[in-house]
Amino acid sequence: MMGAAEGKQCGATKEITEDEKNIIRETWKVIKKNKVDFSITMFIKVFEKAPTSQDMFPQLSGIPLNELRAYKPMKAHGLRVFSSLNNVVDELDDTEVLVEMMKNVATTHYHRNVVRAHYDILGEAVLETLKEHLGDDFNERAKAAWGKAYGAMEEAIIINQDAIKAQQG
Repeated sequence: MMGAAEGKQCGATKEITEDEKNIIRETWKVIKKNKVDFSITMFIKVFEKAPTSQDMFPQLSGIPLNELRAYKPMKAHGLRVFSSLNNVVDELDDTEVLVEMMKNVATTHYHRNVVRAHYDILGEAVLETLKEHLGDDFNERAKAAWGKAYGAMEEAIIINQDAIKAQQG
């Protein structure tokens, strides 16, 4: 039996239509060809939008933005996040797997004090980086599909973080 948080997560991910899933999959194929640049660009955008967020990553703290592209710990972290996004795209049809993936993200990031505002900034950076890498292929339909998918992921993470907080008293 699913708890309330799990039910809400499933509802959020099920709202993504087949057409939107296909748009996400097709645009992701292009992004995968430049995964290192995409990943690093995305994080640089996060750090430009919220400079103090860079300090949340001890291995990246204090490194000038113009040096991050060549900095191996940045590449490693970017590729870990890219891999997670890739797994989400691969599992768009399996809500139960997506729920479990978001639970894991919620748990690891809750203990690092990552809050909704941080996820909001990351979402903006993801969409901007998609636009930058896809150009005209990141049309209104693609933007809407990716926005909906990211919103569903973020909501699932927040629901789980709220559940962790409630359990801890």
